[in-house]
This record gives sequence, C-alpha cells and structure tokens, in this order.
Amino acid sequence: MRPILFSVIIVLLAGCASQADREDTPVVMVVDSKGAPIAGALVTPELDSTSTSRPSVIAADDRIKMTSDAQGVIHPYLDDYYWATDGCFHFIATRRGYLDATLTVSKDLFPNPLRIRMDAIGEAAPPKPAIGAP
Repeated sequence: MRPILFSVIIVLLAGCASQADREDTPVVMVVDSKGAPIAGALVTPELDSTSTSRPSVIAADDRIKMTSDAQGVIHPYLDDYYWATDGCFHFIATRRGYLDATLTVSKDLFPNPLRIRMDAIGEAAPPKPAIGAP
C-alpha cells in the first residue's frame, strides 16, 4: 500500500511543478481572424534599427523553434525579439496564404498567451464599393 501512496504523491508533485513552469513561461501563438491556430507560420524577430545586417539564413534548429506547431504555438528564445531601445518585443509572422503580420508588444504589458493574428489573403481587404454607389 505504501508504494502506491508514494507513487501517487510523486505524480501529484511532478504535475504541480510542471504547471507552475508553464504559467511562468510566456506563450506566443499564431491565429487566424477567427482565433483558430495557424500551423507552419514562421515568426522571426524584427531587427532593431541599430542592427547593421540581417541574417540571410536561419539555422534549422532556430527555424523549428520559430515555426508554429499544430496548436499555433512557437517556442522561441524571446530575448531575440526584444529591443532594449524601446523596451518592447518585435515580431514578424509570415505564412503562405496569409498576409504578413508585424506586432510590437511592451515588455511590461506582455499578455500570456500573446496571440499574433494573421489574415488570409483576400480576407482582410475591405469590400469594393458597388458601381454607382456614392
């Protein structure tokens, strides 16, 4: 009986510790206009105006962390997105079939989760006025 009780306590403590870790870690998601997750969106940092060059190639490991998974979540190192000059995080999201999205979020007001909204091509365009409409 004691081994079972001991096992249950270990499982409960492990579950509590992992939940606390998840709450402390900021989550960045990519969603469409209806709030549904977008898988396969690449979210890169916008470069600070003081940067002299833009990297032309992103390492495969970094690309995986910067690409949204099936739940729309990316797993980046957020310091890469932070500009000390203005105290904000700067994101650029791209995905085929969607308009690019650029987002700047203050470090002090960073929501958890942060949702980067991308509009499907053609979806965000305002409707054209009817012919003869004032």
